Amino acid sequence: MFHARERMNDYRQIAAQRNPWKRFLPQTAYRIHRDSRQFIEAAVKSNPGSMVVITHHLPHPRSISERFKGDLLNAAYASDLSDLVEQGQPALWVHGHTHDSSNYRVGSTRIVCNPRGYDDENKSFDPALIVEI
Repeated sequence: MFHARERMNDYRQIAAQRNPWKRFLPQTAYRIHRDSRQFIEAAVKSNPGSMVVITHHLPHPRSISERFKGDLLNAAYASDLSDLVEQGQPALWVHGHTHDSSNYRVGSTRIVCNPRGYDDENKSFDPALIVEI
């Protein structure tokens, strides 16, 4: 959390509260993540196999681009939810928070990210991508 706070603009620019101004901190992000994970876990358990999950953060290590493998900041961009994906097997999981495309399966779950990124940064971006489930 210290590394993320020191290295990410989010923790210098984003306000958790405006008046009085209060900085958004990694600890706040962690609490939101924990609550969100509990919500997703309950939803997937209640309807296994037919759920579509959409998250901002990357849900699986395979979504991390090769150029970022081993970077300590990955923990601020990706949450290893492998166990949740494998147990609940939602039909589709769509995510953002990266500028690199991914499209793969974990068990029967298809995990997709198709960001444009900045300008023409992502050469793999497919503006015509349609995902059918």
